[in-house]
Amino acid sequence: MSVPAPVCSLPDEAPPGPAGMLIRAMFYPAVITICFACFGAWSPLALDLRVFLAICVGGALIALGEWWLPFKREWRGFGRDSWDDALYLVLVQQGLVRLAEGAWVWLWIKTLQAVPPAAPGAWAQLPLAAQFVLLLLIGEFGKYWVHRWSHEWPWLWRFHAVHHSVPRVYWFNVGRFHPLDKFLQMFSESLLFLALGAPREAIALYALFYAVNGFFQHANIDLRLGPLNRIISSAQQHRFHHSRAIAESNTNYGNKLSLYDQLFGTYYLPHGQGPLEYGLINRDYPKGFWAQLWAPFQAGLDQAGAPSGNPLWAWLLRRLIVARIRWKGGLAQRRLRRAQRDLRATQTRVLLAILAAQRETAFGRQHGFAAIRTIADFQCQVPVHGYEDLRPWIEQQEATGEPRLNHEPPRFYALTSGSTGQPKLIPVTGSAFAAYRRLQDLWLYHSLKLCPELFEGQYLAFVGAAEEGKLPSGRSFGSTSGHVYQTLPTLVRRAYVVPPEVFELHDAELKYLLILRLAIAEAGISFIGSVNPSTLVLVQELLNRHLAPLLADLEAGGFFRADALPAPLREALRGRLGPVPGRADQLRALARQDPTGALPLGQVWPNTRMVACWQGGGCRLAFAKLQGLFSASVVWREIGYLASEFRGTTPLSDGAVGGMPNLVDYVYEFVPVADWERGQPRFLLLDELETGQDYYLFVTTGYGLYRYHMNDIVRVSERPEGVPRLLFLQKGKGVTSITGEKLYEQQFLTAVVRLGEHTPAYRGIEALALADVEAAGYLVLVESGSLDETALARWAAALDGELAAINLEYAAKRDSGRLQPPRAIGVKEGCFAALRRFQAEHGQRESQVKLIHVQRREDLAFDWESWRLGKV
Repeated sequence: MSVPAPVCSLPDEAPPGPAGMLIRAMFYPAVITICFACFGAWSPLALDLRVFLAICVGGALIALGEWWLPFKREWRGFGRDSWDDALYLVLVQQGLVRLAEGAWVWLWIKTLQAVPPAAPGAWAQLPLAAQFVLLLLIGEFGKYWVHRWSHEWPWLWRFHAVHHSVPRVYWFNVGRFHPLDKFLQMFSESLLFLALGAPREAIALYALFYAVNGFFQHANIDLRLGPLNRIISSAQQHRFHHSRAIAESNTNYGNKLSLYDQLFGTYYLPHGQGPLEYGLINRDYPKGFWAQLWAPFQAGLDQAGAPSGNPLWAWLLRRLIVARIRWKGGLAQRRLRRAQRDLRATQTRVLLAILAAQRETAFGRQHGFAAIRTIADFQCQVPVHGYEDLRPWIEQQEATGEPRLNHEPPRFYALTSGSTGQPKLIPVTGSAFAAYRRLQDLWLYHSLKLCPELFEGQYLAFVGAAEEGKLPSGRSFGSTSGHVYQTLPTLVRRAYVVPPEVFELHDAELKYLLILRLAIAEAGISFIGSVNPSTLVLVQELLNRHLAPLLADLEAGGFFRADALPAPLREALRGRLGPVPGRADQLRALARQDPTGALPLGQVWPNTRMVACWQGGGCRLAFAKLQGLFSASVVWREIGYLASEFRGTTPLSDGAVGGMPNLVDYVYEFVPVADWERGQPRFLLLDELETGQDYYLFVTTGYGLYRYHMNDIVRVSERPEGVPRLLFLQKGKGVTSITGEKLYEQQFLTAVVRLGEHTPAYRGIEALALADVEAAGYLVLVESGSLDETALARWAAALDGELAAINLEYAAKRDSGRLQPPRAIGVKEGCFAALRRFQAEHGQRESQVKLIHVQRREDLAFDWESWRLGKV
């Protein structure tokens, strides 16, 4: 074993003179001699009482020695921790030991009755002193290895860490052992001695020496034992065993003797001043008796983090969450399986159920719902609707309370951006909300199958505000995801690190800083969910920018922008912003490992098992950037096609190209993109779609959206078992044409991603193409500080080639000279984050901000010119 380099600390006072040295050298043997003398002198008393009284004498003398000859003056006396040490001595060292020994004796007697011993023991042939020494050698050998394994085996260390949690070492904390740790130790000594049939008096001597030497091991006495350190395991050695430095604490495993440490290479005593620091790496490890009973059940707590309540309760909570998901999600999965057998019959059944429920509404009577028998009837009688077609019906029902569009009054309205500048209010009824929850259970069910460890820690989710405002009627509007989060069962919500009130903040930067402050205190987050990956990219940027004040808050408690929080939110956060200095130390150390001082999210939350977000469409580039922040072991889970209007698909497997349409809740219609753009729409159903084809999507729901034009383009990626999987490509407006090339956002993003796949220097680049009609070419904004003007020109030329390979019309227009090559302009880091904030401030809901990566230059109102590289 490698011996750690000596680390010296200054002694509390000047070295003692010759008389002081003699006292410090003789105090230990004198007290041990007195204790054994008392044991012998009180022979008329019961054996257990003799041992107890002799131990009390030793404890009293050692306590006096701590006042008379302290190693550290600040460690003297009793404090708050002494009450917990007393509980350990009474409940663990006495109560547990007596119970275990009694049970062991009973079991041993029963065993001997069944199988009598072959021969009497040889103990009686040995003198008492020899019996004692033999027990000492036997017990210490087992004790040494159990102790050493408790440091070297992680699952044992979690229990033994309780003993190392104390920041000071004094005689009274000798008994601070977790009950399971203590029970394991007993197998190497007292229970073993009983099994060997050792005489009770020899065991009594062993117990006396064990206790008094244990007091001495932890005594705050400035002992100078010299050569005696090579025989006994003394306080001088044991202080290094309690060092905060792991290289020092993984030494001196002996409990009574140092012989085995010397024999197996773990003896360590470089000097008599002890280590610089004592205790565990995590200074926030719980110190109280009851809290320490549960602490070992929280993995890694000795290293970082604060205990998240009762770990046993947390374990039970996770089991309940998993059981609920398996039950609810399993029901939804079986329902979906039945529906897949006949797509046309299922969609007809869903449609007729919707129409039957809505036939008495004003909209249903006007469109003859009662007479509709087939999907074809429905297509004949009900035209395609955009939101503006439905807006009057929604507003009339809200104003009058009459069932104009829905027979069931809305529970709330989902808010999303409108194409006319007015926001869209999507009615969400109770049954619609229940369907949304059911589909979320289905998504979680498959997530759990992909990653069984998903729910082993805590959860960090980014959602919209449940309530962003109220209508004159008093009904609220906001985010469906926010409502789901807000209405989680109380037990489930305890596993989330951010309370729902935080998401009501309108200031996006303030909200994300507060989320960071709450979340960085937790090292055990296992699941992170954010629909939009750019949200997490923004969170990373904010963490890098505000790392110092956030870590200062983590160390001292509080939040540096608390004054900006509304009073109700401050009240909701009471008790959640306490100090966790050990966690702050750990994160600072991680930040120092990076040359730039950055702290990747994957290092902040190293136990993350799954990150869920959009991966395709306009989020491809942000997703690629996000992937670089986490380790390769993280499972990336696609959210699926999700909009404020409805939950379009549920991905059933990791890495799936598309998601399962939620055909038991909605009715889907599709028009091939080319047909729609020619003005000759051909409406198709799920069973009529072709793999690899792109379609505009139209949906009918049970809450008032009829043949609703989503203006979204989806692709059929595959058809396992005859059921199409749908992949969202882009919004219908994400297409431009300067000279007839019809460049789609999806084509541009594919070209950018391919460049990163071919050339490492181009990975992680985020770009946006602006159609410049006057220049007859595309102006491409590129956010990458690693590319100078020359490199940007090369990148633009490579992009030109990729676009020509993807889009034949683009290639033809470029070959003819009608379309000029793209021009790349570098913009400063943070430009696209600023653009997203700009969009949120000008109509788009912050949680739904999606960059349109291909658009006309005149349509982009954002002042990107001020972000040009080199511009002051």
